[in-house]
Amino acid sequence: MTIIFYSMGKKCGFCVKAEKLLENEINNGSIVVKPASASNGKFRGYPSFENPSNGLTHSGLPPSVDYLYNKLKKDEGTHEVKRGTNYGKNHRGKKHRGTNDGKNVGKKHKNNPVKEYFDTKTILLLSIIFILIVIIIFREKKYI
Repeated sequence: MTIIFYSMGKKCGFCVKAEKLLENEINNGSIVVKPASASNGKFRGYPSFENPSNGLTHSGLPPSVDYLYNKLKKDEGTHEVKRGTNYGKNHRGKKHRGTNDGKNVGKKHKNNPVKEYFDTKTILLLSIIFILIVIIIFREKKYI
């Protein structure tokens, strides 16, 4: 299995760490390093990895070489390509941006009570009116 490693080079600290972690695999040719620009905007973050034989991808610094191989070796007819990283012993099932397994479909994450009653333009207008009132009050009392 050949893995393509998209890297931003020395501009990205995690890419440098990934190159050190995967140094043996890069030297023996099982992982091919390509610049991030070669991914044609397929990924939002780097380092990113792709298995061209089955289309599976991973973004982010993998914790180990074995983890990366296990993540990209799955050979299924259909698969969901997930973005973000869900790994590590301390991972507690947090949802990552871009990952959707159907559990949080249609749910609002954090309700903002102000936005429930006012839209953005109204909030901006009310803020400007409040600032003008404060200026008028301070001018009358000779604070400004």
